[in-house]
Amino acid sequence: MTEEQVFFDRIAPRWDAMRDEEPSKLRALLRRIPVKPGDCILDVGSGTGVLLPYLRELTGDAGRILAVDFSRNMLAEARKKYAGLTGISFRTADVMHDDLPRDAFDVITCLNVYPHFAEHKEQFLRRMLPLLREGGCLAIFHDISRAAVAAIHQTEEETKDHLLPPAEETGRLLSSCGYRDIVTYEDDGCYFAAGHRSRVND
Repeated sequence: MTEEQVFFDRIAPRWDAMRDEEPSKLRALLRRIPVKPGDCILDVGSGTGVLLPYLRELTGDAGRILAVDFSRNMLAEARKKYAGLTGISFRTADVMHDDLPRDAFDVITCLNVYPHFAEHKEQFLRRMLPLLREGGCLAIFHDISRAAVAAIHQTEEETKDHLLPPAEETGRLLSSCGYRDIVTYEDDGCYFAAGHRSRVND
């Protein structure tokens, strides 16, 4: 188990109390992502499942959501909260090393997790691309600003080097990794970067 896993396992029981969740902001961010009823979603770094009920609103009864996190305790909290929601499954896995189904997901969501890939961000983006179906979307977003992310991460030894690059820089990296139709946006309240897997006839 890595130091990061130990850290997130340790803070899992108090994670939700540390957040200032704004449902309207999360819904606004999700409107930037082409989630449709019946879609299959991979929620990377799902943690305590903050995003799951919002995704479930969008995918409907026919949708499927796979919540993945490398922290067993984080996912345990998510299971306790959302075990009653249909169409959601949970898997403890490290997306950088463990196998996930290829060509399987319409959307991959990454809420408040991208900085934790530290110096492996390019490798992460490349690993996610083949998991998407043709035309599928990878969305990286935060419901706080980049400056706020940095301030929070500086308070813990385990996360002090987990930096969030400017959204435009993330967009350029998405492009260099083979994603298309890149969209980036950030302001003093949120951060967003997304790209799509090409279709065969593009």
